[in-house]
Amino acid sequence: MIQSHFAFPDGYLALMIKNKFKIPYTVTCHGSDIHTLTKNRKIRKYVIKALNEADKVFFVSEFLYEKAKEYGFRGENYKITTNGVDANIFYKYSNKKELLEKYNLDEKNKIIGFIGNLELVKGADRLVEIFKDIRKLSENVEFIIVGDGSLREELENKLCGDIKVKFTGKVKQKNVAEYMNCMDYLIVPSRNEGLGNVILESYACGTEVIASECGGIPEIIRDKRYLVKNNENIAQEVSNIIHNNKQYISENYSN
Repeated sequence: MIQSHFAFPDGYLALMIKNKFKIPYTVTCHGSDIHTLTKNRKIRKYVIKALNEADKVFFVSEFLYEKAKEYGFRGENYKITTNGVDANIFYKYSNKKELLEKYNLDEKNKIIGFIGNLELVKGADRLVEIFKDIRKLSENVEFIIVGDGSLREELENKLCGDIKVKFTGKVKQKNVAEYMNCMDYLIVPSRNEGLGNVILESYACGTEVIASECGGIPEIIRDKRYLVKNNENIAQEVSNIIHNNKQYISENYSN
């Protein structure tokens, strides 16, 4: 059996192999293969054919399944199987103070971060306004951006100097987990998301998540109060959530 993890080109290639050699195959759809690649009508045709001819199709969220049905997936051979988390890497550490010292973060400050590709689909461009709005609430806050991408230089130019932001670039999973354990909040401002595995990993580390209401995110967010509308007002909504959280408010805050 062939297990293909992506509907196109992987899934379609598996279909071609099946037709020639009679080898069965499965397809696991993770996100952009359904919600982004299918915007191209030609590719969409190949995607749906690969799904309909597969022996089994796995979607990481109900959202992706429904989206595939909109495009012509018959839905006769599917199963919803969310992503898992490596509990050997992502868990709540007992030595947060040591981690803060390791990464030169002030334990007196609240740490707010972003983890992911610095691209438009992940909402990385929204971090400028989000971080600046949060910074208006208090001086006792630091920001971390873990990841890399085409928007990194622009973000560094717009953020560095105005507020305290640490850019880490790409790091190993172990370091991702350590950064998560340093954070008080993880911000996930995605414009589209198949599921949002970083949310599950963050929860495993005991870190709260504020995320945009898009894709499969609402299916896994544990506190619906921390879902924000996926629009131009996202920065203000994120700031309001943090400001209204009594666990976060300190005497240093101002309106």
